[in-house]
Amino acid sequence: MLISSCHFNSIKIPFRESFKHSSFKRSETETILSIVKSKDIAGYGEGCPRKYVTNETIKSSLLFLNENNTDWLKLNNFEDLVNWVALNRTLVDKNPAAFCSFELALLDLIGRINKKSAESIVGLKELDGNFGYTAVLGILSQQQFSSQVQRYSKIGFTDFKIKLSGKFQLDNDNIRHLNTTITNSRIRLDANNLWTNWRSAADYIKRLGFDFLGVEEPLAHGDFEGMQKFSNSINTPIILDESFLRFEHFKHIKSSPKNWLINLRISKMGGILRSIEIANQAENLGLSLIIGTQVGETSILTRAALSIANHYRDLVIAQEGAFGTYLLEKDITEDPIIFGKDGALESSSITTNSYGWGMNIRTLE
Repeated sequence: MLISSCHFNSIKIPFRESFKHSSFKRSETETILSIVKSKDIAGYGEGCPRKYVTNETIKSSLLFLNENNTDWLKLNNFEDLVNWVALNRTLVDKNPAAFCSFELALLDLIGRINKKSAESIVGLKELDGNFGYTAVLGILSQQQFSSQVQRYSKIGFTDFKIKLSGKFQLDNDNIRHLNTTITNSRIRLDANNLWTNWRSAADYIKRLGFDFLGVEEPLAHGDFEGMQKFSNSINTPIILDESFLRFEHFKHIKSSPKNWLINLRISKMGGILRSIEIANQAENLGLSLIIGTQVGETSILTRAALSIANHYRDLVIAQEGAFGTYLLEKDITEDPIIFGKDGALESSSITTNSYGWGMNIRTLE
């Protein structure tokens, strides 16, 4: 295989409604699309740079991808890709979402040329069976929250993630409303680094008076000591997102696996290969995973995340994503990947062809 060209673009797709958490409010996608071609065959990949997660922007991502274009053109097979990733860990550490978009595109191209699935290229199981998704509730007024809960209830969701506002009465009322409306619901919280003191955070969660599956990022990025004390105080695991971006972060949590859950998002981890490395180590340490999503991602990243969720089913306790055109006004694929009844997705419903990521990409105009 010989790569003939690489193209990198930003994509902006409006949301059907804005999404808010304590760190950011978003009303459109913030996405990088990579297109890697070999003659008349093209592979497609996506990454979602987030300044408040990986310190990347659209501008920095495009700069990284274009500056390294000479390297990309030399990667003619899977072994070349593996070697490049191993030799350039620090560079990928600084540009994980940007590199993810290229890596996914190259794997898609290799699969299409060799008439193999992306899973078979990287050594993962072929997609099979059902996937169950989480409903995500942003920071909303009581009226908006109630309206969204009703919509999720009609679909049949029972697994929920609630973004905390830090306004106790609003958070408490919304959680109680959800628990009353959907009595068999399983709830986890996302604080998006609301607090600076673990005692204040623990007091807040205790006052809510519920047993939660976990609390995501209650303190500042990387405050592992404070988060462990918080976890022990409320007897609930911490879900690590912004604080866990790469394999090296295991050193902070490996001695107390009961305190932690890892939110594994393909884009922030730097692609599939690094996600596999993290999932394997999580398995070795007895840590569970939540397969996360970037708000506003298209079906390309949703599809890639399925490969990890499928292969590591025994580790995965929740899965986010597959919002497709529930959230986006349009998707980049001809057949958007969207959860259905009960928040479930059947793998057979998303396979349009069996090569690469198996998706038919259209031009957004």
